[in-house]
Amino acid sequence: DLCVMLLNLIINAEQAIAGCASRAIAVVVDVSEGRCRIAISDNGQTQLPDADPFAPLVTTKPSSAAAGLGLTATRILAARNGGDVQLERRGDGTAVILTVPLASPA
Repeated sequence: DLCVMLLNLIINAEQAIAGCASRAIAVVVDVSEGRCRIAISDNGQTQLPDADPFAPLVTTKPSSAAAGLGLTATRILAARNGGDVQLERRGDGTAVILTVPLASPA
């Protein structure tokens, strides 16, 4: 599940920076108190949608480029594994913060 979540988030970041002159994706991992926090940020100019970005079929990309299911699947997988995912605007880009426990929930 972790690989699927990370792949979804990195693909989103890569698509967000596709049209930028200067492209950057950063991945920061922090482990503390039995949890792993992974922040994936980009410098893309994606506008956050008015609707819940984690809702199924919500996307800011052209319909031919995305189905609007990546963030939905990531949130479902995170919750199933005792974790959470959040989305934040940061300066010139967006950050997605995935938090999961180091051990699987009982």
